[in-house]
Formats: sequence, C-alpha cells, structure tokens
Amino acid sequence: MTRIIGTNIQYTAGDTFRITVSGVKGFATGDKLRLEVKASEEAVEKVINKQYELTDDVFIVSLSNDEASALALGDYVYRLTYLKADGTVITTVSGRLIVQWGY
Repeated sequence: MTRIIGTNIQYTAGDTFRITVSGVKGFATGDKLRLEVKASEEAVEKVINKQYELTDDVFIVSLSNDEASALALGDYVYRLTYLKADGTVITTVSGRLIVQWGY
C-alpha cells in the first residue's frame, strides 16, 4: 500500500508503488512530473530519479518492482517537481518517504 499523510508518503515494502496526481489547474500536454528520492537531504546520490508524462490530465507516479526493491526499509526524502513543457519549474513538493514492513 502507498498512502499520503500530509507531505509524507508511506510505502509498504513489496507492495505496488503507485500515486495518482490530478486536479491541478494548468496541466498541459508535454508537461512532466519528476520524482527524486534520496537517503537524506545531504545525500548526493539519488536512489530514484524518474520522470512521468501527463496522460489525460493525470500523472501516475509508479515504480517498477525492481525500482521499488531498491528502497530498503527506512526513511528517505523525496521531491516531486512539476515541469512545464518548456522546462519551467512550476511547483515542488517534498517530504519524507517512509518504507515500512506493513501498517
């Protein structure tokens, strides 16, 4: 299960990682959403760095089984960056990504 509490994302290891982002005014064809996950704010290396295309006014943020398995149990930091088709950054949301064993 993947659920959002405030700006934090809780993810149960081994489950499907999927978040739907919709209802934001101004989404347009060619826009992208970038997900970056790091072990800490100070970390240089990104555990996940993936972009998603807008489809029917919705972004589906998902990880493959291999990508999700790279997330060991524990706390991470994440950032979602909304990029307009021309590359302009519109909104950035960040918080904790908590990978846990069950709820």
